[in-house]
Amino acid sequence: MKLELGNGEVFEDPSAEVIDRALHTLRTDEYGYAILSRGDVFYIQTGRFEHGFYLEYREGTSASHRRCTDEQLPIEKVIGAFQIYAKPSDEWKSWFQWEAIFAADPTEGRAANEGWEPMAYEPRTNWGVIIGASLLILVIGGALWLLMIQL
Repeated sequence: MKLELGNGEVFEDPSAEVIDRALHTLRTDEYGYAILSRGDVFYIQTGRFEHGFYLEYREGTSASHRRCTDEQLPIEKVIGAFQIYAKPSDEWKSWFQWEAIFAADPTEGRAANEGWEPMAYEPRTNWGVIIGASLLILVIGGALWLLMIQL
């Protein structure tokens, strides 16, 4: 069992106390998510929004990927679900209503969500902005230098 946080922290075989503390640290930014996994495609995950948490799980295939219909869950319910999942037990599933993320039949349901990866963010460097800002600094610096020479 492994608990991974969006900020890069990893906990092997986390206790109930570690899960509680870790989920309380989640923020409402792109790193505000946690995944508790029993394997590559067997996991429960959550993310923090301004007014609560979302919750989803997967048990193998994409057809088994489900999300809770309530996307404003209180932290206590999410922590409880993670702690029960870690035992391992599936009791937590009955606490929520679920919907499929990917439809088994692509002509119905949530097929439009194909490829959707919730809370999976990768920071990217915007080189265009960096180069543009650097050139602007050079131009302004050059203009100031010319003004100082003329004085």
